[in-house]
Amino acid sequence: SNLHVNSLVYPRLFIDAALRRFWDLGKRVALRADAMEIAYRKPSFPGDRVFVALRAFACENRWGASLMLVSDDDAKGALEAARPRCFARLWFVEE
Repeated sequence: SNLHVNSLVYPRLFIDAALRRFWDLGKRVALRADAMEIAYRKPSFPGDRVFVALRAFACENRWGASLMLVSDDDAKGALEAARPRCFARLWFVEE
């Protein structure tokens, strides 16, 4: 009704990006998202170009990722100066 992207889209986007990154890092087993922390700063609207920046990590027997969604303009510069629209931290376990 207010024309912004539904907040339930972001977790799905972040999980997919993290799983693709784990695959690229050689973690090629079935993983399940076990926990998520998410914070929203600014909505996105249909037609906006956005990018997911992420850092994958491992802690004991779990994998995780810290992610942020940035605008097209912010993605062109240093990520330290970016003003992310959304932040998330995900934890995964092997199935």
